[in-house]
Amino acid sequence: MTAPLEEWEFLDPADVLERKRGERCVGCVHAVLRKDHLGTLKRVCRKGRKYGKRCAKYKETT
Repeated sequence: MTAPLEEWEFLDPADVLERKRGERCVGCVHAVLRKDHLGTLKRVCRKGRKYGKRCAKYKETT
């Protein structure tokens, strides 16, 4: 079951998409691809953080 939508998620779809992208790790220099125990590639954080939620150590690639 999904979580209920927040009020800002009912606004302009372009604004919602931009805000959700801003919360993620996409584009961070610390994000790398590693093989897991099954041999599939997974994107992980080199700083030991959980990948997917932007943290204070986020640094954008140039």
